[in-house]
Amino acid sequence: MLGLLNLLFLEFTATGKEKPVKPKPAPAAISSTALKQASDAAENASKELDLSVPPIHVDPSQFNSVLHKGKDDADTNCWTSPGGVGFMIRGQTYLKNSAKIMGGNPLLKLIAVDWFKVDKATDKIALHPKSLAQSDAGKNLPFILVINLEIPAKPNYSLVLYYAAERPVRKDSLLEKFAEGTDQFRDARFKLIPSIVEGYWMVKRAVGTKACLLGKAVTCKYFRQDNFLESVMITSMLSLHILMFRLPNATN
Repeated sequence: MLGLLNLLFLEFTATGKEKPVKPKPAPAAISSTALKQASDAAENASKELDLSVPPIHVDPSQFNSVLHKGKDDADTNCWTSPGGVGFMIRGQTYLKNSAKIMGGNPLLKLIAVDWFKVDKATDKIALHPKSLAQSDAGKNLPFILVINLEIPAKPNYSLVLYYAAERPVRKDSLLEKFAEGTDQFRDARFKLIPSIVEGYWMVKRAVGTKACLLGKAVTCKYFRQDNFLESVMITSMLSLHILMFRLPNATN
């Protein structure tokens, strides 16, 4: 599960008895070229938002959710956002030299996490009256990406992640095309980068760190309305197994 959630730069502790996972720091011997590439990537990512509009202050403490943001490494039953330093992503020159660069700060900020137990799987959870997207604070955000990870079981569970933009999405940007595009366009671009921070070496080796397309591993549905896009990922133990152990070795 941690490998799946790390796509979204999230750490999630399921029970109070588990030790919170602390991301391992990146190697100190990072070249100045790599740091410059990461800086360039962050600058390019900012072009996805409308820089002509002043940013709003996005503070997770303003939003209510089932799980609270972790206060420190000893906290449990919480979430944190460690950032993207531990992930290698495609750089601007990837098509020429296959070079990957160190990940930077996420374009969208994780502001809340809900963990729901429901009688049956629930799509369009962002429309629920108690959803963050329907709160006054949520409606004032320029854009929210809602990730609804459905886990069919008895009972059913949903892990819901809310990511917010501090500015409106820029017209004709890749993010705008993703938000307003077709499901086929989204499935062809929405990728997961697996990462097992702590675990058995055999599991780490099997999972790897190679990106895979979510649409090939699980059923993905999308719902666009108002200021949010909800992505529903319908999983099962089988699909999670395929997602974490097969696709990382089968996709580009």
